[in-house]
Amino acid sequence: MEQAVERAAVAALTRAAAGRAVLGIAVVAKPVSAPADVASVLRSHAWMHAAEGALYREGVLAAGQQLGWHARAVDAAALRAEDDFVAAIGAAAGRPWRRAEKDAVRAALTLLPEV
Repeated sequence: MEQAVERAAVAALTRAAAGRAVLGIAVVAKPVSAPADVASVLRSHAWMHAAEGALYREGVLAAGQQLGWHARAVDAAALRAEDDFVAAIGAAAGRPWRRAEKDAVRAALTLLPEV
C-alpha cells in the first residue's frame, strides 16, 4: 500500500511541478498518538482516518525525497505567524484563502533559509 501511495504521489507532484524548479515540499502535520496495534485502529472509524492521513503524508514526503526535493513535515502548532507576509500572498493569490491555504504558505516558508 505504501509503495502505491508513493508512486501516485510522485506522479501527482511531477504533474503539479510541470517542469518548474521546485525547492521542496512541506506538509502540515498534526501530532496524533494512535494506538500501537492495528486491531485497535480498525475498531475506530476516527483512528482509521488518522492512519489514512499518516499514510498519505508519509507517501507525499517520500515522493518529494525521491524527486530530489527537500521534504518536511511541519507541526501545525509550530507554524510561525508571518501574518503580513501571508496576507500579502493571499491578496495576490485570491480566493479561496482559508486557514488551510494560509497554513500551507506558512509550512512552505519553513523551507526557506532564515533571513
